Amino acid sequence: WTVTLVTPQVSDSTCYVTQILMTDSLDGWMTCEAPRNVNAPPYNPGLYQTVDGGASWIPVNPLENFSDIYVIGSTIILSSRDVDKFGTGYVSSDGGANFFPAIPKSNGLDFVDNLNGVATGYRAQVWYHSTDGGLTWLGLTHVDSIETWSVYGVKGTPFFFTAGEGNDKYPITP
Repeated sequence: WTVTLVTPQVSDSTCYVTQILMTDSLDGWMTCEAPRNVNAPPYNPGLYQTVDGGASWIPVNPLENFSDIYVIGSTIILSSRDVDKFGTGYVSSDGGANFFPAIPKSNGLDFVDNLNGVATGYRAQVWYHSTDGGLTWLGLTHVDSIETWSVYGVKGTPFFFTAGEGNDKYPITP
């Protein structure tokens, strides 16, 4: 292992890395969030790509804050918990050449196979599921008030697990 400082090219010096996903030893993706004025859209890319094992990161549009990334073949799925006004997840079916809005305000992403996936809500947000490899997303009836960071699919099964933050929904009574 070699420790490498990740330095996304942003217009100011603040960018919080939220996920790094390497698809092989050279190629990978990084999502990040940058602070911004609540009434203005993000001004830094929230997605970066590496083709040299993480030695450098190239900004990829659109300008959004992203919280998670999942890749299935040439499909790239991005979630955004930017719940103020501008957050949305995006999908690219052509390896990142073009992105289109697809998942409203979501956080964690995972799939149990190449077709079936779940995107968690952030705070009091609807969760979403996909049955076509992430190209389209439908809302689930479940709304969870607990901040949920990640979801974990048990590969080859229909099961997903997640861990909420804190115990504000299910308080422990002595």
